Amino acid sequence: MLALIYLSRRILGLSIARQIVVEKHRGSLYCDSQVGEGAEFVIELNLNGIESEC
Repeated sequence: MLALIYLSRRILGLSIARQIVVEKHRGSLYCDSQVGEGAEFVIELNLNGIESEC
């Protein structure tokens, strides 16, 4: 039961991340995972046309 709750939270987190990155910022979100080695998440955002606050 605890594993199911943990998995549900992870899926919800990825869903929210996708909404922010892909839908709101028109970016890309990729995942590469290998059994026993973990996962790598890549977020790509287009910074062209965004004014810097510095």
